[in-house]
Amino acid sequence: MRARGTVVDLVRDDSSDSRTRVPVIAFTDREGRRVEFMSRLRGIGTDLPVGREVDVVFLADDPQGARVFTPRRMAGSAL
Repeated sequence: MRARGTVVDLVRDDSSDSRTRVPVIAFTDREGRRVEFMSRLRGIGTDLPVGREVDVVFLADDPQGARVFTPRRMAGSAL
């Protein structure tokens, strides 16, 4: 499934020695429920400021397992 999500918060990544902030993204699943998840995108060029809209993909029966949909991520998965 695909949905449009919005970055609603940036939280500190405690698993990192740096001051990395992890985006929290909210979207509405196919049942109309609000779902929030922490993006797994990390590293240079993955900055997602609060308020930015992003494409989200998820399994219909597991919206909590959502991921940010990016061309780079999908190209890597295809390989």
